[in-house]
Amino acid sequence: MPRELTDGYMQALRWTAVALLLFALAGAWMIWTALDPQHAPRDDDEHTPDAQLVEFDDLHPSLAEQVSLHMRALQDQPDDAESLGRLGMLLEAHGYSTQALEAYAGAIESDPKNARWKYHWAVLARTDGQLERAEQALREVIDATPSYAPAYEYLGLVLVDRNEYGDAATAFEKVVELRPNRPNGYIRLGSISLAQRRWRDAVEWLEKAVARSPSTKEAHYLLGRALGALGRVEDAQIELARGANATRRVLSDPWRHEIWDTAVTPAAQLLIAERLLSRGQAAEAIDIFERLSQQDPHNLEILNYLAVGYLNRARLDQAQTAAKRALAMRDDYLPAHLTLASVYLTKGDLGRALDHADRATQLPPSIGRTHLAKGTILERMGRLDDALHSYRRAAELDPDAFEALMRGARVLVRLGKWSDAVQAFQRATMIRPQSADAWQQLGLVYRRLQRLDDAADALRRALRLDPNNARIADTLRETDRLRNR
Repeated sequence: MPRELTDGYMQALRWTAVALLLFALAGAWMIWTALDPQHAPRDDDEHTPDAQLVEFDDLHPSLAEQVSLHMRALQDQPDDAESLGRLGMLLEAHGYSTQALEAYAGAIESDPKNARWKYHWAVLARTDGQLERAEQALREVIDATPSYAPAYEYLGLVLVDRNEYGDAATAFEKVVELRPNRPNGYIRLGSISLAQRRWRDAVEWLEKAVARSPSTKEAHYLLGRALGALGRVEDAQIELARGANATRRVLSDPWRHEIWDTAVTPAAQLLIAERLLSRGQAAEAIDIFERLSQQDPHNLEILNYLAVGYLNRARLDQAQTAAKRALAMRDDYLPAHLTLASVYLTKGDLGRALDHADRATQLPPSIGRTHLAKGTILERMGRLDDALHSYRRAAELDPDAFEALMRGARVLVRLGKWSDAVQAFQRATMIRPQSADAWQQLGLVYRRLQRLDDAADALRRALRLDPNNARIADTLRETDRLRNR
């Protein structure tokens, strides 16, 4: 449970909030915050940065009005749990995580039987690394509301973070029981099976996830890993391709939706929708993007995000229409060309995909991901030399372009240019030394060149990074056997 707030602390919190409001309404204000809205976490597993002083020239009128309402309510009823909890939701929606945690804690102290405030506190505390306390709070939420499936999913994720796989599996089995037609519980159980090297169990769980939601990339990606561990290489490659750029998805969550509804500034709403999209919750993100697009129909950024959301949900015709609307307003809008390239690539219309990717490479600014997209399409077309040129151009423009290096290196392998492939994989391992895949691929190329000592060294590095990968372990044993002949 969150620590109890003393009466003195609660009074200080309320007076601080009132002072913030006065400064804001005066036209300039400063707050001590643990989260800069411009650098908000884009994944559930990222932690809140160190506290820092953030300055604002003014406060959006809509936000100022909402803060004022909460402050007046707290002045009249300082211990009102609903006002404190809703203040926490407002703060979280606009990026102020530290203050939101404290407001939720105050709401819990005032109304310890209200599971909703404990739930919001626990979800936010997990991103802050407070795993033990988050687990305790979530168990209390489940005791109070035993049929709320998202609480079991978050509990399972917290337990996975703590490497308590047995208890995590129990939580995810409850998700399957409560939401049998959603892929989430099956994906989480498959992921645990992978971590425990139970490859066949993983395949069974993940195939069930894919059957329930064929558009969920995370399920395809994890299924590809499991199939690869079983030696089903071709099937694995297909699933890994389908799961490219996968992000973790969580269940639709009505309680967390309440927080999104408190976002009153367009910037906050856009930020929330971006976070949802990056976490695989495209359906929820689309709802916000559609609403924002209705309010501001000429906003190109919102239109393109809407198209990306549709693309993530495999609503390809709607994605195409939204991206084309953006280009009808401004033909040189680079993000929309990239989005249309992805739409046409997904549809299998490689010619049109290449047209838009090529156009993107010609537009300023020159960025690596335009050439990466072009290379991907050219590789699908079988134009390997042209694809290699695009991947190399992407790496030139972005020295940290790990994905471009890896794709280029794989093309070099397909072209039989083994020495060049070694150099490309070596560079990839320097950019991302924690990538087991990069070390594994480097080891495989060394083996092809009969550099068995180098191959064994690279494969050992890969296995240290991914100790549950049976394929790496088998390749290393075979390499050692060849070395000792």
